[in-house]
Order: sequence, then structure tokens, then C-alpha cells
Amino acid sequence: MTRKLAYNRLRFPDGTESFGPFVVCIDDHGNHISHHRLVCEEESTEWVGGTFEIMD
Repeated sequence: MTRKLAYNRLRFPDGTESFGPFVVCIDDHGNHISHHRLVCEEESTEWVGGTFEIMD
């Protein structure tokens, strides 16, 4: 099952950061599937805050 989590920032593998907010979709193991900028409230999205680090 995919989870949707909202974060303030994303940190990419090269160390750069992007300021959001963003919705990050993760799989059952916590692996990054996709992300997009949060522009309006989305159903079934859990607000986490802070920074999500993409390790791909």
C-alpha cells in the first residue's frame, strides 16, 4: 500500500534541497516512489513536516 506524507523540504542525493511543501509517496518499506509539490489539501495525506531525504 502506498502512503502519502507531506514534508516542508526535500533533500536530493546530490545534497541540494528544495523547499515545498511536498507530498512524498512511499511504499510499504519506506522507499520513495514519487513526489510532487503540495498545492492544495489532498485526501489521505499525513503531515510530517521537516525534511525528507531521497536516497535513490
